[in-house]
Amino acid sequence: MNRYRDQGAVVFRGAVFREMYVDPNADDVYARFKKPAGSPALMSEDPRALNELMVRAIYVHTNGNTTLVRYRALLAEAELLERNYKLKRV
Repeated sequence: MNRYRDQGAVVFRGAVFREMYVDPNADDVYARFKKPAGSPALMSEDPRALNELMVRAIYVHTNGNTTLVRYRALLAEAELLERNYKLKRV
């Protein structure tokens, strides 16, 4: 994640991110940011930098989804164990 952020700093403009960050205290992460106005230019259009950012973004996305799927499976397993434990105690 840190390397993705570092690469994003090479490609994206900080001023645009600042403009997008509208409500840091919002409970909903999607309410913290708004879509940037217009089509802001990138800091770099270097194909290697863009490729590196895309690869890192895919890794972050895939890892996040894999973790979420695993957490949900663990939660379901924990809930099943809890139900079985309560049934045995009754």
